Amino acid sequence: MRWVCIILLAGTVGCADMSPYFTSVLAPVDTYDTVGPYVVDAMVAAPAGVGLLRLRVTDETGLQRFGDIDFTQDSGDAFSGRWIAELPGIPAGSGYSYYLWLEDVDGVRAYYPEDAPDSLLMFMVHAP
Repeated sequence: MRWVCIILLAGTVGCADMSPYFTSVLAPVDTYDTVGPYVVDAMVAAPAGVGLLRLRVTDETGLQRFGDIDFTQDSGDAFSGRWIAELPGIPAGSGYSYYLWLEDVDGVRAYYPEDAPDSLLMFMVHAP
């Protein structure tokens, strides 16, 4: 966390957490669709400015070997907005495990889920 406080001679006026954060994430759920893409939709805010938003993903359940997919900003400005990433289709019986990595222009990071990479989001593609 990064706190910023405004202090005047009369005393402290206020403090605010200036760390980047996720306001919402819409994640894919289990599906029968083998074609894809599977869309991850994230609303983020970074008071110092968004530096990068990345999906760290593995298609090998239980392994900690991750590849990166960058998000593309769909709406908003340099400080907040909606971002989209697409995972390619995979065969039935496969799945993805992943987490989101947000970094502001000063290098301060936030993750979703908060305790990633210890906890991951995941979904499976089932056979019809």
